[in-house]
Amino acid sequence: MPITKHLSAIIVCTLLMVSNLNAAPLEYYLPKDMTYTDSIATPDTIIGHPVGDFHARHDRVVAYMEYLAKNSTRATLIKMGKTWEQRPQVLLVVSAPENIQRLIEQLNTDEGFVNDTNAPLVVWLGYSVHGNEASGTNASLLTAYHLNALESDAHEQFLKDTIVVIDPSLNPDGYGRFSTWANNNRSLNLVSDPVDREHLEDWPRGRTNHYRFDLNRDWLLATQQESQNRLEWFHTFHPNVFADFHEMGTNSTYFFQPGVPSRQNPLTPDENFEITSEIAKYHAKALDEIGTPYYTKQGFDDFYFGKGSTYPDIQGSIGILFEQASSRGHLQESENGPLSFSFGIRNQFTTSLSTMAGAYANRSRLKDYRDRFYQMALRDAGNDSSRGIVIGDDGDPDRLDVLVSTLIRHHIRVFRLAEKVSANNKTFNSGVVIPYLQPQYRLIKAMFETRTRFRDNTFYDVSAWNFGHAYNLPFETVDRRRWKNKLLGSEITEITTSEGEVKAKSKVGYILDWSHFNTARALQKLLAKGVKVRVARLPFTLETSNGKQNFKPGAIVIPVGIQAMSSDRLYNILQTVTRKEGLTATSVESGLALRGIDLGSPDMEPLTAVRPLMLVGEGTSSYDTGELWFFMDKHLDIALTQANIRHMGRVKLERYTHLIMAQGNYEKISEDDIERLRAWVQDGGVIIGMKSANKWLSENKFISGDVSKNTSKLNDSDRRLYSDMKEDNAQRHIGGSIFSVAVDQSHPLSFGINSNRLSVFKNHRFIMQDSKNPYHNVMRYVDSPLVSGYASEGNLEAIADSVYLAAERQGRGSVIAIADNPVFRGYWLGSSRILVNSLFFGTAFERARQ
Repeated sequence: MPITKHLSAIIVCTLLMVSNLNAAPLEYYLPKDMTYTDSIATPDTIIGHPVGDFHARHDRVVAYMEYLAKNSTRATLIKMGKTWEQRPQVLLVVSAPENIQRLIEQLNTDEGFVNDTNAPLVVWLGYSVHGNEASGTNASLLTAYHLNALESDAHEQFLKDTIVVIDPSLNPDGYGRFSTWANNNRSLNLVSDPVDREHLEDWPRGRTNHYRFDLNRDWLLATQQESQNRLEWFHTFHPNVFADFHEMGTNSTYFFQPGVPSRQNPLTPDENFEITSEIAKYHAKALDEIGTPYYTKQGFDDFYFGKGSTYPDIQGSIGILFEQASSRGHLQESENGPLSFSFGIRNQFTTSLSTMAGAYANRSRLKDYRDRFYQMALRDAGNDSSRGIVIGDDGDPDRLDVLVSTLIRHHIRVFRLAEKVSANNKTFNSGVVIPYLQPQYRLIKAMFETRTRFRDNTFYDVSAWNFGHAYNLPFETVDRRRWKNKLLGSEITEITTSEGEVKAKSKVGYILDWSHFNTARALQKLLAKGVKVRVARLPFTLETSNGKQNFKPGAIVIPVGIQAMSSDRLYNILQTVTRKEGLTATSVESGLALRGIDLGSPDMEPLTAVRPLMLVGEGTSSYDTGELWFFMDKHLDIALTQANIRHMGRVKLERYTHLIMAQGNYEKISEDDIERLRAWVQDGGVIIGMKSANKWLSENKFISGDVSKNTSKLNDSDRRLYSDMKEDNAQRHIGGSIFSVAVDQSHPLSFGINSNRLSVFKNHRFIMQDSKNPYHNVMRYVDSPLVSGYASEGNLEAIADSVYLAAERQGRGSVIAIADNPVFRGYWLGSSRILVNSLFFGTAFERARQ
C-alpha cells in the first residue's frame, strides 16, 4: 500500500478536525484527472451543504436524484413505493441516453424490462440498509453525480454497456431517524470524543426501520413494506451484481467480500465466490490508491439467504458486502486516528466505482454465469429424487395465503393441489404444490430445507429459516413415484381474500373457528364493539344451520341471548367483521349439545378486549419489541401502548389488561413498582414474559420455575488453543435454530394448534426449568429437540426437556412465561398462536392445584 497515499488521507482527516473546516471539498472524493460537465449541478447545490458536512436529509437525497432524472439524459427515477412513515423509496437508474429511453419504453409495456444475454450489464448499488450506517447514503450522492457528469469516451462506452441502479437509501425511516440525531447533536467545533452524545444514539437507534426490523434480514422473509417494494424491482432488473454498503465498529478498517469460504451456503455455486474474488481485486487496487487499509476473507459469512449480500447469490447474481468503519457522527476518535464522516463516505464512493469497474471487466462472465445458474438449477431439479413440495393448510387457509404471497414475491410458481396425494405417510387433500422444475429451484430448496450438519459451525446470523416450520403448516416433498402432473391445479398468481359470511341469522348463537389466523383480529373487533364472546374450554357437538357439527376447544362462541344489543345489530356487526376478515360464522340451531358441553356451560369462558402495555427503552431489545409491536399492529389490529421502563412509576396499570416484557434487562424497575405489579396481577392483570425477562420474573417470584443462562462447555474444552477461542465462543452461541416442543393441547394457551408438536425458533441460551407445579408446564422442548440449524451438544443437552411455555394463575390474573420470541422476525406465524392465546385466553385457564 502506498504510504504517501495513506498519510494524505490521515492528514485530510486531521485538518478537518483541527482547522474547523468541517466539510471536505468535492475534490477530496472524486477521482483525479477526471473531467466533469458544468451542466450537471453538484450535490451541495441541492442538499444545501457540502457532502459530509452534515448528514444529508433523506428528502434532500431524493431531491438530488429527482434533479438528475429531470436534467440528465443519462438518468431516470423509479418510485418503488413508500415506507410506513411515507418516505419515498426511489431508484435512480443511470445508463446511456438510448438505453434510458429504451428502458422507459419497456417498463411502460406489458413485457416489462428485458434482461437477457444481449441486454446491458446491470449493477445495483444499495446503500445504508442500516439507517445509522450513513456513509453509504451520502456516498450515493457522489456516485450519482459522477455517473451523470463525467465526460470521457471510456465512460460513454461503459454507460452504453451498463445499467447502474442506485438505491440511495434502503431504509429511509431508519436513516431519517439517525441523520436527524447526528445533525441535532453536531457542534460547530466537531467533537470527536466517543462519549459525546452525537456518537451515542438513544434507543432504539437508527439501524432498524419504523417497526424496528432489521431490513438486512428481511430480503427472504419479506414481512416489511420496504422489502416488498424492493423485491418487485429487484426481480424486474435482476442485477448481475448487487453491492451492499454497510458500516461496522469505529476501530475497524474496511471490509469487502469474498468472506470466509467455508461459511458460504452450499447452495451457492463455488463460481460465485470465484467471481467475487475477481471483482475484489478492483476494490483492493482502488483502496490502495487512496491509502485506505482493508481486509477480506474474515469475519463475515454468506450463509443466510435473507441479506442484501446473500439474497442475490441464490438468484444467479453476485452479492457483495462492504463494511466501513463508522464515525457514528461527523468525527470520532479511533484506534487508527481521528475518523471523519467524510473519510467513510470517500471509501464507500471509491468501492462503488471499483464495483462498477470490476463488474464491467467481467461482464461477459457475469451474464454467462447468471444464464448457467438457472440452466444448472433446472438440470438439478430434473435430477432431484423428489419432484416438488406439497403444503397443506392445517385447517387455516389464512396462514397458507400469507406464505403463498411470500413465495409469489420471490417469483416462485405455486399451484393449487388438484387431487389427493400421499407423501412420507401424510395425506394431503387440499393445499398447494410447488414443482421443483422451475428456475427458482435452488431458492425453493433453500426456503424449505432442514439441515443440522455444516461445513463450518460459526454463524454470523441464523443457521435455519425453514418456512414450513415457521408457518406451522404440514409440508412434504413428493418423490418421483408419487408425482403426477395432474397434481398441479390452477397457478396462483396473486392472493385474494375470499369474502366471509354469516351462514344464517340465529336466535341462539354463532361460532367462529379459532384455527383460522384471522379469527383473532375478528375477535378483537367484536369485543371492541361491545359484543359478548365466550371461548369453549372443552369440545362439543351442536345442531347448526349446516347440520350436526363438531367443535374443538378454542371455538369462539357468540351467544345471542346475553348480548346488550338487539339480535339484528349483533347480526349486522358479525356480517361486517366476517366479510372483512374472510371468515365463516356458523349459526347455531340449539344450545343443547348433542355431545360435550352446552352453549351455557361454565366452561364457556367469557373474554374481554385486549388492552396491552409493553415496556420498551434502553435495556430492552429493539428487535423483539419491534417484532411484537408489528405483529399486534399489523396482524391483530390491536393498539399497543409502549411505555419506557424509565416511566414505569407513572404508568397506571389499571388501564391495561396485559403487560408484555420482551427480551431485556428490567433491573431498574423499583421495589414499589414490583409491588404494584403484584397487586395488579392479583386483580386480574396478565404478565407475558419472554427470553431473559423470565429470569427477572423468576428472581422476583412472579413465576415458580428457575430461569438461568446456559453455560454449557464445548465437548473437548479441557485442551484448547488460543487461536480457537473466537470460533469456540461462536459455537457456544445459538445464532438461530429451529427446535421442536411438545404441546399440551388440552390447555387454553394451546388452542388452535392442531398437533402435539410445534416448531419454534430459538436464538439465545436462557433455559427455563420445571415449575414446582407440573400443571404449569404447558409446553416443553422434546428430548431430541433440534429440527434444523446448528446447536452444540452442550446446548442441546441443556435445551432438551426444558420448559418452553409456563403459565400460572395468581389471584384473578396470571403470569405467562415463553422461553423465546414466538413472532421472530415477523414471519413465525405458527408459534405466534402462543402470543395470541396469551393475549385472549390469558385468564381462561384454572388455577393448578397439586
